[in-house]
Amino acid sequence: MKDASGPTFQECANLFALPADQYAKLVASHLRLRDKLLEVAKECARCNGTGLITRHFEGNEDKPAWDADDQPCPDCEDIRAALDE
Repeated sequence: MKDASGPTFQECANLFALPADQYAKLVASHLRLRDKLLEVAKECARCNGTGLITRHFEGNEDKPAWDADDQPCPDCEDIRAALDE
């Protein structure tokens, strides 16, 4: 009986029709790429790595409560979306 944790490493390698060592290299490079994307997102100058910004609307200078707080940062939003997949 198979446990509920999902497919084995070899089953995943078979799915991609790759030898296990090549599949291991693919997984390792994916993890390095993910780590690099996370590093880039954390260094975003616009949001200081938080992923969120406050949008200030023109004409609301005297009403800061009308600003849109905690909006996704447009500079790193796509990177963070890719990391969430």
